[in-house]
Amino acid sequence: MKKFLILILSIILFASVASAEFFSDVIVTSPNGIWTDSRAYTTLNAAVAAVDANDREIVIASPQVVTTLTVPANVRLKFLRNGSITNSGYLNIQTKNIEADNRQIFTGVGNIDFAAGTVVKTGWFSNIESAFALTTDDTVTLIVTKPQTITASYSPGNNVNLKWESPGNILTVNLGIVVGNLKNIEAGNYQIFAGAGDFDFLDGAELKLNWFNRLSDVLTWVESEKVTIVVNENSLVQATVASAANESIKVVPGGILNLDAGVVLTVNGDFSAGPYQAFTGAGTVVLSNVVDQYPEWYSSGIFTQATIESALTAIGTLNKATLILRPGIWVISSNADWSAYKNVTFKIVPGAVLQIATGTKTTISGPIEAGLYQVFDCIDAAGKHSMETGFDLATSGRVILRGGQIGPISPNWFGVYANVTQDDTAAFNLATGAVDFSDSIESVDANMTNLKRVVQVPAGNYFISGIVYVPSGVHLRGSGITSTLIYIDLAGTADSAIKLFATTAGPGGIGLPAELSEMVIWGYRVGHNNVDGTGGESRITNVRFQSAYGGILAGSDNVITGCLFDSCVYGITSASQNIIIANCLFYACNFGINVNIVTDNQIVNCHFEYSVFAGINITSSSNILISSCQFLLNVQQGTFIILNGAANSIEILNSTFRNSFNESVKDLATSGDINISNCVFNGLRTNPAYFQSTTAYAIYIGSSNFTVRNCSFLNLFVNPISLNSTGTVIISNCKYKLLNASNYFVYIPAATTGTVSISNCHGDNTIPLVNPPDSVSLYLSLSDNEAWLGALVTAGGRMGYTVPFQRANQWLCTVTATVLPSIGSFVHRKTTSFMVQKQVGWTGAALQTSISMVNLLEAPATGAIPVIDIDIDLTTIGGGLTSAGLFTSGTLIISVPDTYYDIQVSVHPVN
Repeated sequence: MKKFLILILSIILFASVASAEFFSDVIVTSPNGIWTDSRAYTTLNAAVAAVDANDREIVIASPQVVTTLTVPANVRLKFLRNGSITNSGYLNIQTKNIEADNRQIFTGVGNIDFAAGTVVKTGWFSNIESAFALTTDDTVTLIVTKPQTITASYSPGNNVNLKWESPGNILTVNLGIVVGNLKNIEAGNYQIFAGAGDFDFLDGAELKLNWFNRLSDVLTWVESEKVTIVVNENSLVQATVASAANESIKVVPGGILNLDAGVVLTVNGDFSAGPYQAFTGAGTVVLSNVVDQYPEWYSSGIFTQATIESALTAIGTLNKATLILRPGIWVISSNADWSAYKNVTFKIVPGAVLQIATGTKTTISGPIEAGLYQVFDCIDAAGKHSMETGFDLATSGRVILRGGQIGPISPNWFGVYANVTQDDTAAFNLATGAVDFSDSIESVDANMTNLKRVVQVPAGNYFISGIVYVPSGVHLRGSGITSTLIYIDLAGTADSAIKLFATTAGPGGIGLPAELSEMVIWGYRVGHNNVDGTGGESRITNVRFQSAYGGILAGSDNVITGCLFDSCVYGITSASQNIIIANCLFYACNFGINVNIVTDNQIVNCHFEYSVFAGINITSSSNILISSCQFLLNVQQGTFIILNGAANSIEILNSTFRNSFNESVKDLATSGDINISNCVFNGLRTNPAYFQSTTAYAIYIGSSNFTVRNCSFLNLFVNPISLNSTGTVIISNCKYKLLNASNYFVYIPAATTGTVSISNCHGDNTIPLVNPPDSVSLYLSLSDNEAWLGALVTAGGRMGYTVPFQRANQWLCTVTATVLPSIGSFVHRKTTSFMVQKQVGWTGAALQTSISMVNLLEAPATGAIPVIDIDIDLTTIGGGLTSAGLFTSGTLIISVPDTYYDIQVSVHPVN
């Protein structure tokens, strides 16, 4: 019995000792061990007061009741067993160091304030609603440590960070209940939200799709707030849904949206992902407002044709998008017609190259966004193709860029070298051949206006050994005549270096011209032109041709403007009709322009300087206009303008000729009609350092009909106009001032036939108007500042004109004088006709040539009212009409009263 009592007492003692640390009193400990001064207090308030400012841990092992209490920051709270705090007033916990299990440790109806940065658990409160309510004004991290069903509408505070540390702790909101103010959330890849109620998120919230049961849930709970939904694992989309504009979706590496068959996911907000797959499954994705996209989003493959085509299919043909092709070789192994996707911009970044297989075509209608680097690799491209027969797919792949929304095409996209040593022919042809207007639908814009496509050549130096073809509707445009140089290989293809074709008509048969502009073309292919425009309507603008055999071979409907031809054998050869050449400069060319058997050409406002043989050479052509041009010093035997063959309807207007070496205009034509008007012929050099010509005519008239009007002839050393014509020559309203008094304004060589009319031509009275005629019919209209031969003769109120008759045997002469209107009231004109005959006879022992005159008609008769006489005196001015006798001077004088303002004289050879 005694042993039994001892055993019972021992057990009681052992139990008492074992349970000593679980006393219900509040225990205060030191960081360095048991605080032995007074280790237990009956109340929490007493323990906190005893700690004062010391760093101590207060262990709460039993329920404590407080009304008002502040726990300072130097205290660490530790809850054991059933320790808790029941607060009926105000509990201010300034310490962030709270240690407790996942059980309720705060009870009561009082308010609690936690220190900023405190980590609290939802299990420490009676429910999550209480946790939200008691932390609403605090800056804390609230760890959700157990699943909760929310039955009342509460929301976490603005500065409360919700955190999940393990799966399973789902917050389920009941129908009709709203939990709002959600933004700062930390959780892993597991569900944390559920229920039929409503979760309201703040602007800027980033939500993992894993936190929700399905995508439709989060799209339902998000209302007008701007949020980002993050997809970071394979997430099923099993129902057709559409995101709103304020809902962004971001797929991170490892995430993918897996769409069931028949499901349509419409993303109306932002979407972002890197160059990796973001969508899979048999459903459909519509990214309605997403511009920049990677083709990898839609396919598990990379750098393949299928990758791109999957993306295009997903994007569709309605919404605008930019497809970003990242660096790598994108193999296009078969024909790819992407022309339907005009809404898609292909953004090809540096290092990304579409490799087009030989024999295939890739067609793109959307814009291309790329820099000056290679983006297309047409395998084995030799650049051999003919615009008449089509592109040669046997040696290369082809890229077709259709539609006006594609901006300028760069030959750099096709791999130019731009180093003047490696051949760029293929790259240029692939660029110009990238335009296809065979489909008329692609040839017009929305306003049914024919489109032109630009191939933009950047600044740089390029090398062409073959032929570059510029087809209809294509504008091959450089970056300026000081920036873009195309060097033509001397040993290259025996043909023109650049050929322009305009054979393809747009809608309604309207042609689309080929164009060339803003570059220097340098080089010499013997017997060939650097540019051939005979393929049809073409435009060539602001191009410098340097040291070429031929600059341009111009074809029908070519327009050539603003070009410079420097040291070329032929600047331009005109070989067809309807050609306009304007505002061009020809410097030191053998022939500036060679017009050969053509019609309807215009040469306007061009400048010709130092031409070796001719500025313009016209052969057997008609309807040629030369207007507002300037010609300066031909350096050899050259002539400014040469007319050969049958030159019909040649107009030379408003032009200036300066210091010609030979004739300024030389007519060697067998027939034709040439009109020269409003031109200036000046024989002086423009600079004392230049060669001064002293042998040049202004105009040499051959067999053509010629009209010269309103021209000025200045500072010439020889006869301004020399006639050798069998046609009709009309010279009127001209002015002349010459440097050699022994010459004539118009020189008519012996045996010249035809008809010559000279009227109202004013000189400086130092040279004769015309030399004595021989076999031409000559019409003169003389005013008061003209002399036919020698100076004007005046005497006794009369004026007279000396008329030479040294050559022809017999002349019929007619003189008509017109009086000033104030003299007389009835008759204002007086006419006389007479014969002048040359005869050779003996005078004594000498053989002498004499002339005699026989008066034939005078009307009105002498003495009629008003008194107007035309006196024909073989020696001097005098009254009366003398008509008898022989005179050896060979000259007679026609004199009239000085009140006459105009006299017309015509002389016709009889034999």
